Amino acid sequence: MSKKSDERETPQFLFDNLNKEFNFTLDVCATPENAKCNCFLTKETDALSLSWAGERCFMNPPYSDLYSWVEYASSQVRLDCPLVVAILPCDTSTRWFHHFIWDDILHQTYPGVELRFPKGRFKFGKYQTSPKFATIISIFRSLK
Repeated sequence: MSKKSDERETPQFLFDNLNKEFNFTLDVCATPENAKCNCFLTKETDALSLSWAGERCFMNPPYSDLYSWVEYASSQVRLDCPLVVAILPCDTSTRWFHHFIWDDILHQTYPGVELRFPKGRFKFGKYQTSPKFATIISIFRSLK
C-alpha cells in the first residue's frame, strides 16, 4: 500500500471487538492482504454494483469516495442487507454525514442508524501515526 493510497487496514483489535458483537460475514472494502472476513469484495469485484443481501457487512471504505460508500451502505440496509458497520472519519461537516447519518438520526427518517464515538485515534495498517481525525463507528441496521 503506497502513501498515496487511501486504502487502510483496520486495526485487528478494533475489528475483533466489533466482530464479536456483530458476527460479520462480508468485508465489502478489502484487498486480499487486508481482508477481515473470509468472504470479501475488492476494487476489482466492485462492491458498489453488487447486492449485499443477507450479509452482515464490515466496511472500512476508501476515504476518497465516502459519499458513494455511505450512500450505498444506507441503501443496502433499506433493501435486504441486515447490517453494515462502517469505520469512518469523524467529520460532521460533510454531505455524506448529513445526508445518510445525521439527518436520519435527527429527523428519525430511518431509525436504524447508530453512531459510536471511540476514544482516541486509531493507527491503521502499518502506518506509524494515526490520522489527523478521530473515527466514528456508524451502524446501519435493517428494520425488516
